[in-house]
Amino acid sequence: MVQADLLIQAGHEGRTSGATGADGPLGGEQEWTPIVADEATRILREAGVKVIREDAFLGGKYDVKVAVFVHFDASSPSCSSGASIGYDDSTDQDAAKAWKELYSQYWPFKWMPDNFTSNLKNYYGFKYTRTSDAELVLEFGELTCLEQAEWLKPRLKWLGALLAHFLSQRINKGNIADPGPFGVGSEPHSDPSNWSQFYAGLQQEGYIIPYQGVENPTLRRKLGKIKEPFGELVEFKDQKFVQGKVAWFAGKKDQLIADDETATLTGEVLRLLPNDDYYCAMRWNYQAGMQFWKNRHLLVVNPQNDRAVVVRVIDWGPNTETERIMDLSPQALESLDAKTDDVLLCAFSNTNPTSQVLGLIS
Repeated sequence: MVQADLLIQAGHEGRTSGATGADGPLGGEQEWTPIVADEATRILREAGVKVIREDAFLGGKYDVKVAVFVHFDASSPSCSSGASIGYDDSTDQDAAKAWKELYSQYWPFKWMPDNFTSNLKNYYGFKYTRTSDAELVLEFGELTCLEQAEWLKPRLKWLGALLAHFLSQRINKGNIADPGPFGVGSEPHSDPSNWSQFYAGLQQEGYIIPYQGVENPTLRRKLGKIKEPFGELVEFKDQKFVQGKVAWFAGKKDQLIADDETATLTGEVLRLLPNDDYYCAMRWNYQAGMQFWKNRHLLVVNPQNDRAVVVRVIDWGPNTETERIMDLSPQALESLDAKTDDVLLCAFSNTNPTSQVLGLIS
């Protein structure tokens, strides 16, 4: 029997036949459930919570405080369903009620009755778990309903953050905050210089944003260059930045990386990174400690339009032959209304690496 604080399963993940999950106009369960489950798992683990993260293929017994099985509903005709909860025992009702009260603060569509289908009441995962608090199937909404899907799709990581908060509260461990309403770090604000509140300079804990002329032992080891050749120090709206050309990398469309290539700092498979993620690579000096850079938050500003994003650090690069200072996720570049070889500004963000303030901020 495997023991942990929590079990989080991404429904239908990994199935190629049988119950492969629902598909809607904007995506399918096999694509969406891992995003929610992975984000919740990442936040919880970084807060010191022991989490077992599983796909659709369960085996053996899991001895945990809470088990959650992440799903999205489908219906015919479309839009006849909504969010719902499934469980197999009356002792789960308190946790189910708590989740419904939390999610109802944000979910603008209808709820279905608890256990409104036999698949919810008799979910196969229940036979694999022994819980001291609850085991719940969480249907976050109906992905076959376009209106609900349009609300859900940009919020998948936010849903993971909300789930992490809920589970942290249930087991009284990790003290993970409620992420609050989706929008901060995900949608633009009215103040055109809103990014200034996220600015944290070019140095943190003795580490610096690389710029031209700085000696970098990691750069020397990887590419044989003693000093960083690119990245101009500039001042923009009374703040100092490193300025230079950028490009995009990773995701399903990046044919220049191998299918199994992973990010140096986070270990994520680069080709499998979600389309809506905000991440970056830069030629950091991490010889003294890679852990500092893992998922560190950076502020990137487009000086041509004052648009700004907060991104997380996942990898090292690009090669100096590109004459660029950093690579960004396709979504980050799109949010900045920028393209390959445009000149952008980079500095540290004052947001915590465990927070959910990622994405477009102004």
